[in-house]
Amino acid sequence: MAAKKNALRNLGACEPRALRMQERHQWIREVAYYKAMRRRFIPGDELVDWLAAEREVDALCGYLSES
Repeated sequence: MAAKKNALRNLGACEPRALRMQERHQWIREVAYYKAMRRRFIPGDELVDWLAAEREVDALCGYLSES
């Protein structure tokens, strides 16, 4: 849990909509990794980890998708 919080803290202050897609993808990947690590890398919930990581990073950075 502490590792995930450190990963999110390392993102720093994000400006809304200023997050480049490459950076966003990297941060999501890192947060999803820590989620998987927390559940001991048991297969089957990778998509759940990824989607939850997307929500966390987007909420932290105020990112609004244009869909």
